[in-house]
Amino acid sequence: MVLAWAMPGLQAALILEREAVQGGQLWRLWSGHLVHVNGAHLAMNLLGAAIVAVWSWRQRMPWEMLAFLALTAPVLGMLLMATGATWYAGLSGLLHGAFVVLVMRLPMRYAVIGLLVLLAKLAWQQWWGGHQELGDGTPILLASHWLGAMLGLVFGVVLAVNSRSAMAANTRN
Repeated sequence: MVLAWAMPGLQAALILEREAVQGGQLWRLWSGHLVHVNGAHLAMNLLGAAIVAVWSWRQRMPWEMLAFLALTAPVLGMLLMATGATWYAGLSGLLHGAFVVLVMRLPMRYAVIGLLVLLAKLAWQQWWGGHQELGDGTPILLASHWLGAMLGLVFGVVLAVNSRSAMAANTRN
């Protein structure tokens, strides 16, 4: 992520751009999440990524988190383009989804509180104008946060169902 930010030529080759993806540059569906528009954007996303990494390691689910990030990155990119976005850079959409996946592994009351806090944060950004740009005037694509959270919810449900099925199978043996 740091290298892509520090090298503008590399950044231009990796950023998620609608026309480039439509032209066959499908790697951008993954790489666009690793590109950042400025140092503050990079710092915020690195901090979020560190928190997710430590939290997923402590919950003993680093492989599930890597699967979430790898599988949902291109889906998020396609969904963002479907909303009309012409370009996207950053990890925040996936980080919102990762937060949801991790919160869903907590005991129910804490999961509900965590999801309500995230919903309040998203609503605040969306409707009351909280934190709408990256400090240099670049607008935040709030749809990435909403869509990332929804993808996290879907992935979290799949993990929960799979976990319950595995536990049920183990109890029958």
